Amino acid sequence: MARKMSARLLNVVVLFVLVGQVCYAEEVCHPHYCISGRAQCFYNSTCECNNPPYSWGHGDFACYQSNQWAAELKNDPVLTTFNNESVKFHDPCRFLFTSVKLELKQRTGVMIGFCYFNVHAFNRRIKGKIVVDGIEIAAKFELGYQNIKTLSIVTYGQAGNVTLGGTDDIFSDGGHYKHELSHGPVIYSDPAHNIYVKRFYNPDNRQYVFEVENCGFRATFVPYDVELGIRSPFIPGLSLAVNHIYHPQWLQTDKVIALPPSRHGSPTIESIAHHHDLSKEHAAVFRSLTRHVKQNQPGACKICSEFPYYFDKCNSTELTLAFQKCFWILDTPRFIKCISPDYPDTTSYTHLSFFAACIDHFCDDYQRCDDLRGNACHWPQLDHIIYETCQSY
Repeated sequence: MARKMSARLLNVVVLFVLVGQVCYAEEVCHPHYCISGRAQCFYNSTCECNNPPYSWGHGDFACYQSNQWAAELKNDPVLTTFNNESVKFHDPCRFLFTSVKLELKQRTGVMIGFCYFNVHAFNRRIKGKIVVDGIEIAAKFELGYQNIKTLSIVTYGQAGNVTLGGTDDIFSDGGHYKHELSHGPVIYSDPAHNIYVKRFYNPDNRQYVFEVENCGFRATFVPYDVELGIRSPFIPGLSLAVNHIYHPQWLQTDKVIALPPSRHGSPTIESIAHHHDLSKEHAAVFRSLTRHVKQNQPGACKICSEFPYYFDKCNSTELTLAFQKCFWILDTPRFIKCISPDYPDTTSYTHLSFFAACIDHFCDDYQRCDDLRGNACHWPQLDHIIYETCQSY
């Protein structure tokens, strides 16, 4: 009896100690909140995913199951591909994040068709920084060779000012969204075929969620908090999870930015960098800016559509040199804030035009020195370019 009491007392003590080490998910886990329902905070400093069922991920942003592949784009912009390559991503334009075909399954697990998802995302400039501004998802569901449903949605904006749009019965890659879709959490249901398209807001995590469970697809978007900035307890960005039980087929691999797992024959950021003699960071932005993706997002910058033509002028040597000499224009917040001030125009992207002029300078016979000289934002890298290559103009 005494042994049983001692064992029970020991269990109570151990449980007390363990509980004492855990803080509630709703509390700040220095410096961020943990994902409520998917992670816990330990020692007031580490968010750990609840395993099981979430065996990997970052507990303050997104947690995933072992049967999921995931890609992310977090601020200050860091891209993580489905191949688990991470690189800074200073592209303020619109790009194809992923394109994937998945099996559509009944509750029994029997495949009855296919689901298609095209996911575009776009960044924007805020106070000299590049932040994730929105996500667009075009979805299509097939039984046999017959389309039984198509829809497209867009979610964009900053914390406290997010816009939701959608277009019913159109598989669109963006543009002219109408508010035709039902308000969540289920915006479309087809019980006969086990299709439930969910779109809802999770206030505990500040997440806008799009999910189709019977296709193994889930996307979340956390808007940027302009007022709090880096002090926000919620990490802004987007997360995309694909369940490999639904046998994903990766599409448009020549255009997507969140590159698929390399085992599927897709290029990697590293291989693209090697091919063009660029750094991985430069290669990711180069790929994005040269894919001829339609730029029709809110506040779109015209120059984003013109970058492919600027880069077409570059041979391989010029391209490498141009990125080495010009890329700082895209990733130096103080310079961006100087040349593209928030006031009076919060949608100014002068730094992009300046970046284009710099690329053109190195790839088109050094013809744009006046464009490089004609600004009031002096910077050591800029002064070096002008001193080194513009003296004879």
